[in-house]
Amino acid sequence: MNSSPIFISLLYRSGSTVLILALGQSPQIKISYDTVHFMRFSYGKYHPIAERFPELLADTFQRVKERRGIELKLDQIESAIRRHEVITEGVVYDEIMRSFLDLKPGERWLDRTAVKWESIPHFLNMFPQGKVIHTYRDPRAVLASYKKMTYHPGLMYMDSIFASLAMFNFIGQESIRNHPQIYLLKYENLVANPEHTLKSVCDFLEIDFIPQMLDVSSFQDQLGNPFDGNSSHTGNRATIDSTTAHLWQNTLSPIEIYLTEMVLKDKLKTYGYDFTGIDLNSEEWYQLYDMLHTDFLHKRYRYWLTHGDGVQAYPDTPGAYEEPPTQEDVS
Repeated sequence: MNSSPIFISLLYRSGSTVLILALGQSPQIKISYDTVHFMRFSYGKYHPIAERFPELLADTFQRVKERRGIELKLDQIESAIRRHEVITEGVVYDEIMRSFLDLKPGERWLDRTAVKWESIPHFLNMFPQGKVIHTYRDPRAVLASYKKMTYHPGLMYMDSIFASLAMFNFIGQESIRNHPQIYLLKYENLVANPEHTLKSVCDFLEIDFIPQMLDVSSFQDQLGNPFDGNSSHTGNRATIDSTTAHLWQNTLSPIEIYLTEMVLKDKLKTYGYDFTGIDLNSEEWYQLYDMLHTDFLHKRYRYWLTHGDGVQAYPDTPGAYEEPPTQEDVS
C-alpha cells in the first residue's frame, strides 16, 4: 500500500489538539481526531477481515453517527475496499479515512486516538510509509488538567499518574524512541518554541511549513468551528504559547504533587522535568495513606510496587489493574 497517513498518539490532556490543527493548515494534510477510532474499536477485532469488514463498517457507521452525528458513506467505502485484490485492515482503515475526509490526490490523512500508544507498531505494520507523532507532557500538568476536566468521580482522576508511567515506559523502549518513523514530541517544547518545533515536525512529515501554522486565531476544528484553545485552565488563545504550562503548580495539592513525583521520579528526570522537592506534613501523610488504601488507588499502587509500571487504560477501563490472585491471597 502506498498510503502515507499520520497517526497522533498520546495520553489524554497532552496538548495534541493545537498540534493537529496547526498541521491541518497544510494543504497536504486533512485532519480527523477522536471520531473513527479505528485503532481503539476495530483493529484486531474483525478477523478474518476480508470476510468481516462489512460488519466493521456497519459498527463504525453506527458509532460515528451516535457520537458525532456524522454519517459515513458506507456504499462508497465498501466499493473502494472491494477494488483491492487483497483486503487487509490497513486497506479498510485507509478507505474509511479517505472517504470520511474526501481525500484528493496528493493529500494525506491524519488521525488521533488517545491511550493507544501500544498500537503504534500495529499502525506502522499496516502503513509501512506512515508516520507517527507521539506527544507527551509533564505528568503533573496532565493530572491537573484531567482533574479539572474529567467526569470520573472521586479519586479516579489520579489514574493518570499510573497511565503516565505506562506511557513513558513504552516510549522509552529503544524500538520506539529510535524508530525513524516515530517522532516523540514534548508538549513544553511546542509551546515554548512553536516555530522551531513545528518546522522540525514538518521536516519529519516531509511537508512544507507555512506561517499559518502559528496563527491559532485561524484554527478550525474538524467540524469547522473556531478553536477555543481546548484548555482546562484558560479561555481562547490567539497564539501557541506556554501560558498554561506550569499552572499545575497552583492547581494540585501537595499530596497530588508528591505522589506523582514519587511514582514518576525517574521519568521526570529522563524527560527533563524539574522536581518541586515538596514534602508532606504529618496530616498530609495520613491523608496520602488513606488515599492509597482506597480500593481504586490501592490496585494501581500495588501494581506499581510489583511491576514498576502502569497500564495503558482509562480510569474506567474494565479489568485494567485486575491480576490473578497470589498464593498469599488464596491462603
